[in-house]
Amino acid sequence: MTLVRSEPLQELKSMQDKMTRRLAAEGEPMPTAESLPEPWQPPADIYENDESYVIRLELPGLDQSQIEVCIEEKTLIVRGDRPLLPAAGVIFRRLESSHGPFARTFLLPEEIDQAGIRATCERGLLQVVLPKRQASGVRHIEVEVRRS
Repeated sequence: MTLVRSEPLQELKSMQDKMTRRLAAEGEPMPTAESLPEPWQPPADIYENDESYVIRLELPGLDQSQIEVCIEEKTLIVRGDRPLLPAAGVIFRRLESSHGPFARTFLLPEEIDQAGIRATCERGLLQVVLPKRQASGVRHIEVEVRRS
């Protein structure tokens, strides 16, 4: 079962960003936030144990008010916006950090207990814990013997 929706153009965008940075290092002007059409995507790690799935996203510099975590049907959505700092009056000579709006979506497996999902953010690391529903297990039924 898959937790991550495939983003096939992300690798191409990453290569384009690297080329842009390389040209900027050579003295070419840096693109402005308005000229970058696609939002950035924070890296995510996903793992599971016996009790839950865990999704961890790297969101340095963001606080709780800049992050939205929600569930729409069977999809977990993480949205936010990392502002470009300093905002005005500077000329960037090198800009390697990602900024602007972002969104990540994760398709949830069937066995998730949606009522128990919790998210925490500490030191720029968002962690979403998706508890698994307890398996119903085997239930043994006592057989009564009746004599007539």
